[in-house]
Amino acid sequence: MKKVFSRPNQNRPGKTGCRLLAKMVQVSEKHDSKGATSLRHLFCLCPGKQIPFLTKPNGYNQKEELIGEKRKSSMEEDHRPWGYYRVLSDETDHKVKRIVVYPGKRLSLQRHRLRAEHWFIVSGEALVIRDREQIPLSRGEAVDIPKGALHRIENTKSEPVVFIEVQTGTYFGQDDIERIEDDFGRL
Repeated sequence: MKKVFSRPNQNRPGKTGCRLLAKMVQVSEKHDSKGATSLRHLFCLCPGKQIPFLTKPNGYNQKEELIGEKRKSSMEEDHRPWGYYRVLSDETDHKVKRIVVYPGKRLSLQRHRLRAEHWFIVSGEALVIRDREQIPLSRGEAVDIPKGALHRIENTKSEPVVFIEVQTGTYFGQDDIERIEDDFGRL
């Protein structure tokens, strides 16, 4: 079964309406007392990438996390003063992270020479700075960060912001971060 999920950009400048082509494929069966299947595998195809994750039949994420085709027992997780991230996929042509930003915190104002990023807000509300633009985002909305663009994300609310970051380019190491401004003295 194929479906197209989309959320319109609501005519707000700087926003990307997220458009996902999804294919539902059952990979394991977990039945309730009536025999109904309660677990499916959803493949999301985003700009040439195939990202699988487990879902309930209604399409909502079961565990709020993406997983690889073969689940790794330990994923890289790194805690920072602003929150933390977990690496969900690390391949030669892309890297995917689940990032949590604590209330009142923000990442450094930074840019990358060797990668572009796509941010999809899973929960919460964020203010994204992209070059000279200030772009408010909430659940289900996304923004693209081109190579070389100054950018940061800020949580101005009282609930954590959770977003998925998809990096594409030629290199994804932490030493491709050029920090311009940082609340935690990491320049």
